[in-house]
Amino acid sequence: MKNCKMPWLIGLALLSLLPLRVAASPLDEIVEKASDRWPADRYEVFSSANDCVEAKTGLSLPFAQKVVGWARESFKGRGYRVAERFSPGRETLVIKCRWDKTEKEIDVTFQLIPWEKKHFGSAEWVSSKIATSSLEVGLFTSDLASWARTMVHRLEQDKNLLPQKIHVRPFGAEDGVINAMVEAFFAQWLHDPLRQSSVFIPVELAGVSVNELRGRVRPEQNELVSLTGSLLQADSELTFRIHVAPAAANNNRSVVAINKINLLPSGSADHSEVVIGTRLMDRQGKKLTESEIKISADQLPQKVRLALTNASDHPTAAAQGSPAMKLELTTTKGEGLVHYRNGELMQFLIRTDQPAYIHLFNIDSASKVALLYPAFGSRQEALPERKLFIVPDDALPYELKVQPPFGQEIIWAIATSTPITIPDPLTGELAEGATVKQAVREIAKKSGGAFADQDVLVQTGPVE
Repeated sequence: MKNCKMPWLIGLALLSLLPLRVAASPLDEIVEKASDRWPADRYEVFSSANDCVEAKTGLSLPFAQKVVGWARESFKGRGYRVAERFSPGRETLVIKCRWDKTEKEIDVTFQLIPWEKKHFGSAEWVSSKIATSSLEVGLFTSDLASWARTMVHRLEQDKNLLPQKIHVRPFGAEDGVINAMVEAFFAQWLHDPLRQSSVFIPVELAGVSVNELRGRVRPEQNELVSLTGSLLQADSELTFRIHVAPAAANNNRSVVAINKINLLPSGSADHSEVVIGTRLMDRQGKKLTESEIKISADQLPQKVRLALTNASDHPTAAAQGSPAMKLELTTTKGEGLVHYRNGELMQFLIRTDQPAYIHLFNIDSASKVALLYPAFGSRQEALPERKLFIVPDDALPYELKVQPPFGQEIIWAIATSTPITIPDPLTGELAEGATVKQAVREIAKKSGGAFADQDVLVQTGPVE
């Protein structure tokens, strides 16, 4: 018995030294072929669900995320660095795919495209078959995230587009505030797909000093990019349009119009259709590409549907003024719905397209109004055209620091070509958030000159 026991123990010891066999990924064979041409010591790998679509419909269904997971797992297993975001400064192997689904199997065709720091190289196509029985049925049903990825995918299809920094403009950036919650929802809806793009690189203002921002905006710049786009040094800007209409009225969309969003009429059924369009413009105002998708309103969260209905009953006043004047207002955190915490400093950046006199108001969460600039009784000078003006840095002897009470506030600016006088103290319509805008606009109209106004939403809160 002793003679038999030792070989058995030795055999177990040797067996323990062998590598564990991990279940094969459907992409293992493809990764092996790719590694011969694009070695792991030179290329990193980037794969996005935006770029994995059903061949028949062009939709990036949940199955796309499954495939991307397989790709990342397989390439990582071969020693590749798998990037979370595409970086134009690195040599990268970009993985894209299309698939056809039958009753028994899915035929997936992969496109392997090398990025050589300045351009995409020639692609290689490889295929793999996956048994349908091994996958959940829900992977092939569209959801809201599917539509967001599909919209970005369609924008990316212009072959002339190279990787570029983009500024994503909020819905209300040009024509006034729509509904803060609706804006925030759709901005977040597109956030992840844009960050996962191999073409678009969203850029943000966070962390950029005021001195550096000043250097990015020069009066002599003759570009059609927005103020925030200039501050971001973006190559292009993405704008939105959205409307909602009953599904039976697709050919005759008679809906309540508010700015760029046509909102859901009261009492509308959830089977209404939501049409969302995006357009990419370069710094000279030239259209680069555009995309449009249609989804059922019942796919939206209930709070968004309710907000669309309520907003159509109580429309928010859009920015107004003379077509001969343009005013831009943003913050050091960007535009749209901007978040500030207790103790943070708020700074507002303004630019006009002609010499103008600026008034800046705060409408707090209780709808009370305060004039931030200019100080009552001070002598005001016109802001030179296209010159960056920062409040409070360029105008006030004190800081604007967030403090309680917290909530959603509106910072509203109006520019006039001639001086106007705002009564001190603010009383009546001038003291109430619901009426101050129209009251000041009437003062501007009586001055006889051109005027324009714009606002940003600020959400304040305690430190997390």
